[in-house]
Amino acid sequence: MDFLEWYAQFYGDWSDYYESYKWQPLGGNHAAIGDCLAALSLLKDMAESEINDVKQSFENAWNKYKSKYDKS
Repeated sequence: MDFLEWYAQFYGDWSDYYESYKWQPLGGNHAAIGDCLAALSLLKDMAESEINDVKQSFENAWNKYKSKYDKS
């Protein structure tokens, strides 16, 4: 199982059609280091958050990543 699958389960957006959780964007810039940093930020937020706060946790992680690493 890879991180996209773990994060999809954590995020909890179920697809009846595919009978699985929908993958969610990680927020990376599709360069290896950007994607790794985005995944790391989300993993830290997953470890620290309550299950009920998933969407807020994702938004916080994304904003934190953008402020630190997105120089566009």
